[in-house]
Amino acid sequence: MTMMPRCGVPDIIDGRTGINSADGTAAKGTYDTGTVALHQLGHALGLDHSSVPEAIMWPSIASGEIKL
Repeated sequence: MTMMPRCGVPDIIDGRTGINSADGTAAKGTYDTGTVALHQLGHALGLDHSSVPEAIMWPSIASGEIKL
């Protein structure tokens, strides 16, 4: 992602994301790409981490966890 600051507020001028998921499941030791992608999309839209553990914007997820 490329960001250019303007008046102290960053503007996103280029953002690219690649996702590779076989079947949408999250086996132990892996991470659900849909959950991770939605979390990262939140950041791209300007959202910060949440203090609510069940929220998609919670700072971390356990392997095998799905939050959709």
